[in-house]
Amino acid sequence: MPAYVARLEEQRMDDDLEAEVWRAAADFHGPALELILREVLSSYQRKPGFDPQTRLYEKAIGVAAFKALRTVIDREHFNPSTTGYPMIRERLRFHLRNELLRHLMQQGHASPIQQDTLIAVDLGI
Repeated sequence: MPAYVARLEEQRMDDDLEAEVWRAAADFHGPALELILREVLSSYQRKPGFDPQTRLYEKAIGVAAFKALRTVIDREHFNPSTTGYPMIRERLRFHLRNELLRHLMQQGHASPIQQDTLIAVDLGI
């Protein structure tokens, strides 16, 4: 398999995991997701260097998670967007995913694959 095909497959798997995490967090936490996102955003410290902007779409993360994220971003003036989707830096996006995953794991609602992912992130793998 060519290297670019392997990278595309890995990216697709990461996108699927991210969608699962956002949807599970919205299902489990409900309206409290906004508070959790506010805490996660306030704990984020941007490191210097290039960090490309990415988009999160409602179709990918689910209606409830998307609404909570937009509300928090708009309220906190973190990076308000006039487009139909929030634009956030790549490192922040991973921080959000990993912290939501950490919340799910602490509450016993993370799948085995999600648990493995968080352990790998914590180990720097």
